[in-house]
Amino acid sequence: MNDFGFDPLDPVVWQNPWPYFARGRDEFPAYRHQDTLARSVSVFRHEDVSAILKDWETFSSSSPADMNEGGLGELASLMAEDPPEHTRLRDHVRGAFSLAAVKGYAAAIERLADEILDELLERGTFDAAADYAGQLTARTILTVLGLPASDWRRIREWTVRGAANVTRSHFVREAEPEADRSVEAIFTEMAAYLDGFVHQADALPDGSLLRSLVQAAPGADRLSPRELRALAALTLLAGNETTTTLLAGAVLTLEQRPNQARALRAEPELAASAVEETLRFRPPVPALPRRATRNLTLHGVEIAKDDNIVVWLASANRDQRVFSEADQFDIRRGLSPQAISFGRGVHTCLGMPLARLEGRIGLERLYRRTRAIELLEPSPPLVLAPGVYAFERLPVRVTP
Repeated sequence: MNDFGFDPLDPVVWQNPWPYFARGRDEFPAYRHQDTLARSVSVFRHEDVSAILKDWETFSSSSPADMNEGGLGELASLMAEDPPEHTRLRDHVRGAFSLAAVKGYAAAIERLADEILDELLERGTFDAAADYAGQLTARTILTVLGLPASDWRRIREWTVRGAANVTRSHFVREAEPEADRSVEAIFTEMAAYLDGFVHQADALPDGSLLRSLVQAAPGADRLSPRELRALAALTLLAGNETTTTLLAGAVLTLEQRPNQARALRAEPELAASAVEETLRFRPPVPALPRRATRNLTLHGVEIAKDDNIVVWLASANRDQRVFSEADQFDIRRGLSPQAISFGRGVHTCLGMPLARLEGRIGLERLYRRTRAIELLEPSPPLVLAPGVYAFERLPVRVTP
C-alpha cells in the first residue's frame, strides 16, 4: 500500500494536480487506482504516454459493450472508434479542418473577436471563459458547420452541461445514472436541433461542413443518419469547449505571471508562441482514456484485458526528462514538438489547426485592445472532470 492517493475526482486534488503529476512521474509511473477510478491505471511519464497513444492496437479507444450503453449513447460510439472505422468517419470531416481550409477562416475570426470585444470592453467586467473565449469558439464552430452563429448561447449551454458528465463517463467505470441521463438529454436536444438543418440541407451555406456531410455522394462510405448526427454533435462539443479552455487558460496563466502578460502586450505577435506554451503548460484536455486489449505489465503494474488506462497529457507535458524548466511558463519558448496536447498517432486531434488559429487571434486581439487585465478570482474554480481542464468561471476586469 502507498500513500500517493491521487484522485482526480477530488476537488482539492483537481484544483492543483501538478504536485501529484510530478510525484507520479518519479515514483508511480503506472498507478493502479483503488476506488474512484475502478479498474483504472494512470500513466504519467512522457515516454509512456506517447507510446500508448501511438499503439492503438494494444491501447484501444473503443470501449467494452457495457461501457457504450447509457447516456453517452450515439456520441460515445464515435468518440470511441479505432481504424478502420475511425479512419472512415474521420475522412468525412478532414477537409473542413485542413490547414488550407482553416486559413480561410482567419479574417472572419478576427472580425468576430473584435465585434465581441467591442461590447465586452464597454462593460469592463466580464467572464473571460464564457463571455469571450466561449462566445468566440462557439460562434466559430457554428460558422464552420454552416449553422446560425446567433445560436451560440444554446451551444454553450449544452457544452457547459456536458463537459463534466461526458468526460467523467470516459474515466469512471461505475454506473452514474444521473450523469448518464444528463448526457442523454443533451444529445437528444442536439439531435433535434441538428435534424432541423439536416432536413433543409440545401438552404445551408455552400461549402459548410454540415451541408457537405448531408450531401455526400451515395456509396459504402456514406454516413448513416445516426453517424451524421453524432459526428455533427461531436464537432460542436469538441470544437467548442477545448478551444474555450485553451484561450481562457492562456489568459489566466499570463495574468498570474505579470511579466509574461507585459511581454505579450508589448509584442502581440508573440500570441502564437503563447498559445503553444499554454498548450504545453496546461493542455485543455489533460488526460485521455484507453482500454487494454490484452493482459500486460507496465512498470511492475499488472494490467488486465479491458482495464482502463488514463494517460495524463498534462503530466507528460511537464516531464523534466523531455522539457527544460518544464514547470516554467515562458511564451518565448515557442513550439514544443514533443508536447502531447492534441494526442498522438491515428487519433491526433483533427481540429488542431483551427484551435491554434482561434487561440492566436483571440489572444492577440484581447491584448492589443487592453492595457490591463485584472483577475477577479486569482484561482478560479475548475469543472470537476479529468477529461477537460475547464473553468466554472473566469471573471476579469479590463482597462481598454
